[in-house]
Amino acid sequence: MRYYNKYNAQPVVIDGIRFASKAEGAYYMLIRNKTQKITMQEHFEIISAFVING
Repeated sequence: MRYYNKYNAQPVVIDGIRFASKAEGAYYMLIRNKTQKITMQEHFEIISAFVING
């Protein structure tokens, strides 16, 4: 059974990573061969942990 979303995008799996559409998979294929390091999602801290009332 194939899964389609409301935009009729077909999911695709490339290198063990599931992408919601063929367009996302094509973009991944484009950037994976770049020589510079590209992260898909960068991790960052918005605010450091703190204690309230002691």
